Amino acid sequence: MRKIIIIIIIIIIIIIIIIIIIIIIIIIIIIIIINMLFTGRNVRLGKNCALGLEYGLRPRAVLKTSGTVFFSHTDAPPGK
Repeated sequence: MRKIIIIIIIIIIIIIIIIIIIIIIIIIIIIIIINMLFTGRNVRLGKNCALGLEYGLRPRAVLKTSGTVFFSHTDAPPGK
């Protein structure tokens, strides 16, 4: 008789654990759905974007000047 009661208690505990896991999964799904509804859609820019190849740091612009160019003491070319 004791063995049957112990087995029934173990089965009830397992059922409660399964119900708790199902509730947690449902809560996670609801959170994901709410997050999808309230965040903007990502725009896929290209296959290189995921690899970080397409949109890196831009090189500095080169200023083209005409006439005399004055260098500061830190920008002076070597030998001057």
